[in-house]
Amino acid sequence: MSPIKSLEFITNFIQGKREKIPQKLYEPQKPKMPEIRNNPQPLERSLPETEGVPSGWLEKFFKDMSEPEIASHCIMIARHGKVIASAGFKPYREDIWHISHSLCKSITSLAAGIAIHEGYFSIEDSLHDIFQEENRWPDAFKKKDITVRELLTMSTGVTFNELGTVTEEDWIQGFMNSFEVFDPGKGFAYNSANTYMLSAIIQEQTGMKLLDYLNEKLFHPMGIYDLYWEESPQGVNKGGWGLNLWIEDMVKLGILCLNEGCWKGQQLVPREWLEEAERKQIDTPEEMNRYGYGYQFWMCKRPGSYQFNGMFGQNVVILPDLDMVIATTGGSRTMFPESRTMDIIMEYFGGDDCPISNYPLPPDENAHKQLKHFLEQLSFMNFGPREQRIFQKKGRFKGRWVVMRNRIPDYKRIDGDIPGRMESLLNKSYEMEENTASVIPLMLQMMHNNYSTGMKAFRFVIRESMLWLETREGTCVHRIRIGFDEPLYSEIELNGEYYKVGSRAVFREDEDGRDLLYVMLSYVETTSAEIIKFCFREEKLLVKFEERPEIEDVISGLDVLIPVRGLRALAPVKRVSDLKFARREMGRITRQKVWAEVKLQVNSGEEQL
Repeated sequence: MSPIKSLEFITNFIQGKREKIPQKLYEPQKPKMPEIRNNPQPLERSLPETEGVPSGWLEKFFKDMSEPEIASHCIMIARHGKVIASAGFKPYREDIWHISHSLCKSITSLAAGIAIHEGYFSIEDSLHDIFQEENRWPDAFKKKDITVRELLTMSTGVTFNELGTVTEEDWIQGFMNSFEVFDPGKGFAYNSANTYMLSAIIQEQTGMKLLDYLNEKLFHPMGIYDLYWEESPQGVNKGGWGLNLWIEDMVKLGILCLNEGCWKGQQLVPREWLEEAERKQIDTPEEMNRYGYGYQFWMCKRPGSYQFNGMFGQNVVILPDLDMVIATTGGSRTMFPESRTMDIIMEYFGGDDCPISNYPLPPDENAHKQLKHFLEQLSFMNFGPREQRIFQKKGRFKGRWVVMRNRIPDYKRIDGDIPGRMESLLNKSYEMEENTASVIPLMLQMMHNNYSTGMKAFRFVIRESMLWLETREGTCVHRIRIGFDEPLYSEIELNGEYYKVGSRAVFREDEDGRDLLYVMLSYVETTSAEIIKFCFREEKLLVKFEERPEIEDVISGLDVLIPVRGLRALAPVKRVSDLKFARREMGRITRQKVWAEVKLQVNSGEEQL
């Protein structure tokens, strides 16, 4: 059964038995991000005041969204169909696509609405009717009772979920053959496999994969191209997760919903479907969201508002009465809409006191310039900009911009922006103790079922006036440019999949006053980042690993991702069914401390690592 296999998977993972993880189910899928984005219908840009929004108000909003807890990557705001403010928190950028996680569930709902309108199936059709070949199981499993409506409202009660997909080859059969923790329609249990089944239904009934169907019916008419959506072993788009898209395309989809499914005069999504999908259909637990759930949409605090939502801060918030869309990507610890991110969005845009006008406001050139400059300085890494331009509202320089520069460090720079403190680390090959740590975050490895065998060696070299970190992990050698004052970008390949990395480093002091090189590697297409600290210890280095978001926060959501009420009754491995144990052990894996010792001194960076 899938629940037992899921527990076995966790056990092997925690115990470091990578050889027992079912690698045969993995095949590289993720393509390289297109170098040039195909965007034939870019959204129009406008000044905030022109669309009735004060620039100063937006600056305050972006400042609050800069809190470390929120871990913002990109934010884009549109009003009246025009973008009025947007920013990437360095090294994240608007021109880099981003994983959407469960945000794409709402997109799958749009596809379901189109397919139902075209007569391919109905909302009351059952899985028994649609997948008759897979329904050869005892009536006790009751899959014949599950309808499309219950998939849409997360009310199937089925235990098969994302973790089960790692251990099963046939996901439809795995879903049909899983236990239920309550009768269909009798409760709410968030489960991405419900959305996968919607994707499978669309493919079964239309003869087209979900992405191909959306390309024809929705994406291409809206000027949305070059998307990537992961597939199951059966070649079915995952539906509930695994979609990469650009933040501007997220905003476009929000605008489509604001316009009741109409795009430039063409009705792409039935208006009647959106009326049902975007209203409350079922109650949800308060710890997830206090306002309920529609057809794969979450309701929001402001009356009539709703959102696409994905874990770690992926959101498209639609505010119909304000004619506004707010899209965010991030890497926070939040799993559901109930979060600090949504608290801030509703604080600024959810009440009657927000200073947004239905008419254009007087131009405010200084406020807009200050907003623009603030957005240019935003950084995910919180290292602080090298210089700041501050508009003076009073005093000697009133009405002028004053440039404030950070103090020049009291150590020399050996090459461009590379600090002289790197001198002692250059051109040395460090061998590491046995470990399973990697420059690639564990969360990212788990999501793609694509694992590193652990870092065995590393070195720092200078090439082309840039500092490079090179690591050896199994047969892979990863080469990463390291920026100091500004992030630098590289590409990492693991078993045929490619990830874009934005890196930045800074020297700090540890608790004993010794040098510590702090390197953050942001996997900018994803929600994951790896932090590596190189601690100077005479002839050795102590290398500490962390990742963001912390994996313990994800494990704490196992009560949702794995319906534990059903699994604990099975309890084949008692300790693993204890979530505190799982959380602690997974945290330990991602916070390894490994000693590294110099094994080879080289004269240049051209020799093999």
